[in-house]
Amino acid sequence: MIPDLVRAGHIYTITLGAGTWDEIVALEYRVVYGQVIIQGASTDRSLHRVRAVRCDSVIGYLTVKNLTTTIKIASGASFRFYRCAPMVEVENVKAESDPAVEKGVEGVIGLLADYGSQVLVRDSDFGGKRYGMRSNYLSRIFSHNNTGSGSTFGLGARWGGILSTYGTQPTGDTNLTNSSGGILAYEQGGKLGIPAELGLIEQKGHGDNSPSIKQYFLTSKITGINGDISGQAIRCQFRAPQDGYLVVKVGYGGQTSGSSAQSIEKHFMGMMRRTSIAPESSARLTYQSMGDDTVTLTHSGADGVFFVDVVPLAALAGRWGLSIEVTFFRALEAPMLQSVTVI
Repeated sequence: MIPDLVRAGHIYTITLGAGTWDEIVALEYRVVYGQVIIQGASTDRSLHRVRAVRCDSVIGYLTVKNLTTTIKIASGASFRFYRCAPMVEVENVKAESDPAVEKGVEGVIGLLADYGSQVLVRDSDFGGKRYGMRSNYLSRIFSHNNTGSGSTFGLGARWGGILSTYGTQPTGDTNLTNSSGGILAYEQGGKLGIPAELGLIEQKGHGDNSPSIKQYFLTSKITGINGDISGQAIRCQFRAPQDGYLVVKVGYGGQTSGSSAQSIEKHFMGMMRRTSIAPESSARLTYQSMGDDTVTLTHSGADGVFFVDVVPLAALAGRWGLSIEVTFFRALEAPMLQSVTVI
């Protein structure tokens, strides 16, 4: 009943009453100068259940909200937008799942934007799939305060798709993955491919079939550590999301007084496990006035947390710098820096 052309100022609303409808909500080949809204009758999305939502070649302004999808099969997306632009709004929806069926299959996705679609997603739940959400082929997703857990990948961008985030996001065994020219943009934006992580200046290989590398640069200004440091350690706490082979390169330089300075560079290599870390080797490459034991790598004994500790002879406020490069030899996520403190 929706015309092929929705004129400016006209709003067509499709409202689903309470119930479980064994049908796919499909909207295809429409030009919308006004607005089309597909919604559940109330904000309780669990009352309005359909098999899936599939929109194809909708040009204009489309809104989908207050729905739950029930499809649990080994292929296809629960919410799929194909050639839909310039504005699709998805709000307060949920994709039910069966992880035993859906986690290991490439095409199972909670929400998929494909072939140039542009989708804003808010306050929705996508979990237990191969991907919670994925942006493909020049599509764009902006994900704002969404949830969901237990997927293989929380968010993904592939084949030139862009996925930008703010607030809470769906999670998975690997939270974020991109490949084939896909781009992930995090939180404040402006640093494509780099999440909002303290001191992070570069990230490479993330989500591709190569080691993940993160580089950090830390100073008193960046870390919020004010004042001189003497007889104390600068402790950087990291958390690794899974087991893997780890290489940590640490470089430190600072002024001990107006006329004296110190520096050291040290590398650690070893196996990182969730409950232990076994440095197979460590090497001090350069040093000035600092001993070999002034940089250490230790493990907390639980949850994949480990520490890089640097003990300066002394450090003037604002006159020291710490660079850390972490290479993780699994094609998943490299460890994340959680905090920097003085102990």
